[in-house]
Amino acid sequence: MNASLSVLICCILALLITLVTGNAGAEYSKGDSICVYFQQQQHKQAQDKSQWITADCLETQQAFKIPYGKDALLQCSIKTTSQLYAELQRGEVRARVATDRKSNLYIEMAVVVDKAVGGGYNFVLHGSKGRVVAAGLYPVNEHSLPRAVEGVVTLQFNVKWYAGGGLAVLMANQRYEEEFIIQPIVALMFCILTACLVYVVGRVYVEGWVIPRVIKQSSMVDD
Repeated sequence: MNASLSVLICCILALLITLVTGNAGAEYSKGDSICVYFQQQQHKQAQDKSQWITADCLETQQAFKIPYGKDALLQCSIKTTSQLYAELQRGEVRARVATDRKSNLYIEMAVVVDKAVGGGYNFVLHGSKGRVVAAGLYPVNEHSLPRAVEGVVTLQFNVKWYAGGGLAVLMANQRYEEEFIIQPIVALMFCILTACLVYVVGRVYVEGWVIPRVIKQSSMVDD
């Protein structure tokens, strides 16, 4: 195999790897954690990232997150001295979730406080092809949560996922075929790699075995 062919194959492989690593992994997989951010009232007019804060749950010692494509009943207790509690006390706050892993696009929704901070919320989301396409959050205070610990309030979220933009199909009841779909760029990469491998093996076979054998047989005939 000559040097120019080796360089060409290396360039093709490098290009394909760059394309795959640059585009793959943007979509959520089922069960992936999605962080929920809340907006600070005093920064509503600002566009910088500092206007968004997280709900740091006492149960997990982590920011509040929801699983993609999975229904769940989640609880997040926050301190009454936290920034989020102060924002909720002032009135309506907005929340947002990222549409996918890598983009800077977000789905925003209002967080309405019904009478007092704390209690139950229905968190309804719509997902399609590994992305969040719509979301809504509203309070449900049929069963209020008692404040068991002084200085702590508990938020309870009933997370429900729907497939696509409608309310007909729950993602929990849907066969999750997205995990088994081969992305076009990946399929193209495998096709080209296979073609390169076949070419290399074929050339090695011809140059390393067929041609020497033919030359040897020709030499024997000449002798």
